[in-house]
Parts: sequence; structure tokens; C-alpha cells
Amino acid sequence: MENAVRECTKFLLVVVLTIVQLALGLRAQDNQGQATSEQELRKLEGEWDAAIVRRDVAALDRILSDDFEFIDSAGDVHSKSDIIQGVKSSEATFEPFETEGVQVRIYGDTAVLTGRFTKKATYQGKTYSGQFRYTDIYVKQGGLWRAVSAHASRIPDAKK
Repeated sequence: MENAVRECTKFLLVVVLTIVQLALGLRAQDNQGQATSEQELRKLEGEWDAAIVRRDVAALDRILSDDFEFIDSAGDVHSKSDIIQGVKSSEATFEPFETEGVQVRIYGDTAVLTGRFTKKATYQGKTYSGQFRYTDIYVKQGGLWRAVSAHASRIPDAKK
């Protein structure tokens, strides 16, 4: 009887250790997947910024979902086609810019990115510049991250 109890205890210990190892392995895989997704999203943000400066409509078409909406600092809503038409327009030029302080939070197939950027643009001969805080929302569609929504708020000069 004592032998049977020892064997049962050993068996249960092996089962518990196996479950713990599997859980740790799955967690490591999940963490690796999160890190890979974060890298993909940060890369997309850079590609998005560069596409605006280079007027790269194909890149914007790939990055932005068909139902994409951008809410600007005045509260106006712009669709994907509005953004693409604006980039195609020869009336506006954008100087290269980079985002800073980017935070990436991933919730399954949805990601929220927040950060800050300084933009300088010329429109109809007049120069506009300023610092902005932004939120970009991505959803994984067909295995690819696509931007579905964005919002930018101007940072008043006193709060830089």
C-alpha cells in the first residue's frame, strides 16, 4: 500500500511539473509573439510616416484599412481616400518626421500605439509646424496589421 501511495505521488508530481513546463513554454511563446507583433507595428509606423513624406500611395493603401478614419486636431474626420488624395495633392509637402515616445499595447488582434511627433509641412506656400500627440489603432486582418483609426491632438506651444 505504501508503495502504491509513493507511485501515485510520483505520478502526480510528474503531471504537475509537466503542466508547469507547458504553461511556461506557452507563456514564452506568447511573449515572443507579442515582441514580434510590437516590432511589426513599430516598423509599420515608420513606413506610414515615410509614405506620407514620399507620397507613397501604394504603401498607404497597404497600411490603412479600407474603413480607416483619421480624426485631426480640429475634430474633422478623414477617410482613407481623403488621406490618399491629400498625399497625392501637389499643394502640400511634408518634411521627414519621426515619432517619439511610442508605446505599443497589444490586446489579441488589436493594438493601440501612442506617441508624439513634430511635423513641418507646406501648404499653398505657407509653412505649418507643430508638435502632436497621437493614437493609432491597428487590427490584425488576414494575418497583417492594418491601421483602422488614428487621432492627433496638437500640443500647445507652452506644453512642449
